[in-house]
Amino acid sequence: YAPFMQQIAEDSNIGQGENKYSMLMQNSVNILFNLMNVIKPFNITYDDGVARAIQYINNNLNTDLSNEVLAKVALTSKSNFIKQFTNQVKKTPQKYVLDIRMTTALKLLNENYKIREICDMVGYESISSFNRAFKKLFGRTPTKCILNLYRT
Repeated sequence: YAPFMQQIAEDSNIGQGENKYSMLMQNSVNILFNLMNVIKPFNITYDDGVARAIQYINNNLNTDLSNEVLAKVALTSKSNFIKQFTNQVKKTPQKYVLDIRMTTALKLLNENYKIREICDMVGYESISSFNRAFKKLFGRTPTKCILNLYRT
């Protein structure tokens, strides 16, 4: 996402330097959640097991969301669950979990929660593993994002 946002900033002439990027990071929180909400009203229907798993994921980000746990929620075997979920959602269950956790973390970061609180809220026991996952997806550490938000 980060290189894409930097390119948009350059193309749209928003601000200068880090301020340009931080404005995009700040606005991207709302864009990501708006995109997630746009998809929901299309009434995409999943089979009961996948629907139960998605609801469980969205309501339990701070718990164990392994494929084994999600398969039990979906009332099917692990291998069948992964296959059904991937076919219907178009991403693996763990990629879906990661995306939901990280977009929620970005939203909470924008709402001024402390990084330790965010880790707990989105299911990370280790700040370092949270930082790695966050940076991999957004191109910056959570701390760098916070600093950029306050520079604007």
